[in-house]
Amino acid sequence: MLKSTSKLSGEQFDKSLYQREQSKKFSFIGNIKRAILQLFGYKSANRKQKIITISVFILFAIIYSSISLVNHYYFRTAALDLGLYNNAIYNFANFSMPKYTLGTSGVEQPFLATHFSLITILYAPFYYIFGSYTLLIIQIFSILFAGYYIYVFTEREKERKKFNHKNYSTYTILFNMGYIFCTFVRFSQ
Repeated sequence: MLKSTSKLSGEQFDKSLYQREQSKKFSFIGNIKRAILQLFGYKSANRKQKIITISVFILFAIIYSSISLVNHYYFRTAALDLGLYNNAIYNFANFSMPKYTLGTSGVEQPFLATHFSLITILYAPFYYIFGSYTLLIIQIFSILFAGYYIYVFTEREKERKKFNHKNYSTYTILFNMGYIFCTFVRFSQ
């Protein structure tokens, strides 16, 4: 017969204490907090700075979403490139070769012959989740992740004391503001 050993060094195993400790470890809110703090995994003892950073990224996510997704909902997005790539992703998601049908000559051409972009094949599974908003959502996440890594870069340079700029977050804010103003100009027309 095997003896059960406990980690309590000779004391009798208390099942209710063990369950309470396990519930603290695996609580849902605790996991969310740990995931958010690991996402913004810089070493800072200042909790207020972490909350401000997360709030700024959420604010910019809302701004980006309201600019691009609302414009797409109200049919104010540029038709040529967005329509071409959405059509290609739709066709790749349905396992057919996309055609370029937006030309002025009216002749159908293969999509990869006119706009050679293999990444659209990788975006095809996301079309089942997001539909025609796929490219816009990928664009939003790409810009947010770029802003996040600029922020991480400035934090690391600040810790190394090689970054002499007093307001080290300026670069992140300027990058994000540049994107916001860039969306008002349609380059695809």
